[in-house]
Amino acid sequence: MKEKILLKKDWLVLLISSIACIYYIVIQDFLEVNIIVSVLWSILNLVLVYRVVASISPFKRK
Repeated sequence: MKEKILLKKDWLVLLISSIACIYYIVIQDFLEVNIIVSVLWSILNLVLVYRVVASISPFKRK
């Protein structure tokens, strides 16, 4: 039960972060803001994807 709650929380964080990242990149395209922020945000999203996939993977560590 606790794993399902954590999984939903991870998916929600991933969804919000992805939407915010896309929104920021679109704004950045118009304002030409620093690209380092969008690169770091993309890395954060990849870490979140890894965490979500690892939590639903059938090959869990013991």
